[in-house]
Amino acid sequence: MLPALGLAFLLALRLPKRDQGGAGSRHAGFRFDLPGVMFFAGFVAPALLALSQLQRLQVAALPAAAGLALLAAMALWLLLRQERRARDPLLPLGLLAEPTILRSNLFTACAHGALVALVSFLPIYLQSVRGLSPAMAGLLLLPLSLGSGIGGLTAGRLMTHTGVAAPLAAIGLGVGAAGLVAVALVAPLLPDLPLALLLGLVAMGIGCSYPVSQITVQVAAGAARLGAAAGAVQFFRTLGAAIGTALLGALLFGSLAAGDPEVAALFARLVREGARLLPQLGAAERAALGIGLTDAFRAAFLGAALLAAAGSALAWWVPVRRV
Repeated sequence: MLPALGLAFLLALRLPKRDQGGAGSRHAGFRFDLPGVMFFAGFVAPALLALSQLQRLQVAALPAAAGLALLAAMALWLLLRQERRARDPLLPLGLLAEPTILRSNLFTACAHGALVALVSFLPIYLQSVRGLSPAMAGLLLLPLSLGSGIGGLTAGRLMTHTGVAAPLAAIGLGVGAAGLVAVALVAPLLPDLPLALLLGLVAMGIGCSYPVSQITVQVAAGAARLGAAAGAVQFFRTLGAAIGTALLGALLFGSLAAGDPEVAALFARLVREGARLLPQLGAAERAALGIGLTDAFRAAFLGAALLAAAGSALAWWVPVRRV
């Protein structure tokens, strides 16, 4: 991967010149924003590492998390300063400040954060709480994976035939939020297949937001800013996934630590070592872990529901409602 990234960087430096006003114009030629790239990397990497440290909910990790957060904040300040001065900025701040683009990016970050967090932690729930094998847990996650694609295709066809955009995302994310609340309340009472189908419905609702955010941002940006707008959507989704996973992980660890620190330590080992740890645990340890995780995942499902609900509210407030 690193050689490919290095090659892409060198190719970016050799982008062809453009002419927007003649040879004497100050806009003649493309100027690669190398300082912007460096400050951007200096912001994203420490910010993600800080979130990873906070997810552990350990006092010993707080100094490292605080130092990384301070480093990320300094890099962000330098990045914003650089992007205001750059002739060809990496991040066009004027574009990101437009209400339609900003809110579309934010609701897709909420949606992707909720979905990726669910995909990250549900295998632990299915194996530790419901006692499923890794193969069966994978099968029960299929509706979650397929649902997002079905939701995206459905929303795309509806946009094509009706022109309606943002309301589709708002309704879909609202359905996803309601489904997650239902999962939090009744998951222990549901058999495996109905639970998987309910999760598939949640994913369908969240999936409706993906084409809406992409198309809305591109329409609002226009042809001249299309590449920057499309790249911003992907960046917000990636950032939302990192933040959403960290938040749900913090809810899980926090709920377990508040109840039984020993169970929280077992869960931390389970996250590090994977499902191969479960056969090594005694019957009492597995029972305690299952009981603790049942309550902890209820909080996590409600946290994912809040993310989806926030995305729904943001989608309702997108000024451009038709494309």
